[in-house]
Amino acid sequence: MKLRLFDSSLRLRLTPAEVTQLADCGLVSGETSFSAASSLHYRLRTNSSATSVVASFDSTTVTVDIPIALASAWTKGSEVGLSVTQEIGHSGKLKILIEKDFDCIDSSKNEPGIEFYPNPRYPKTSP
Repeated sequence: MKLRLFDSSLRLRLTPAEVTQLADCGLVSGETSFSAASSLHYRLRTNSSATSVVASFDSTTVTVDIPIALASAWTKGSEVGLSVTQEIGHSGKLKILIEKDFDCIDSSKNEPGIEFYPNPRYPKTSP
């Protein structure tokens, strides 16, 4: 799962395998280590008590909760992404995007060994 933070936005991009994992297990997570003692954890999980997509952060972990019914519809459907805006008090708003990850048009920029969703703007042709 890719995590992108930019100003007041949070974007998660999932491969087909991760979308399947979310559907089957209700959790997809990742970790980036900065040192032996310091890591940033991030996770997307289904939550039976969530009424909408909501993000939270503690000292080491970014968590995005998604209602089970919404996760089920998204993982089984053709919809590419989910976009919500979360009010964060006096600080403003946080835009949250959860997306299915497409092949890069320049395939050399894809991470090796990872399968992506076919890019609708660049259909692959047979040799």
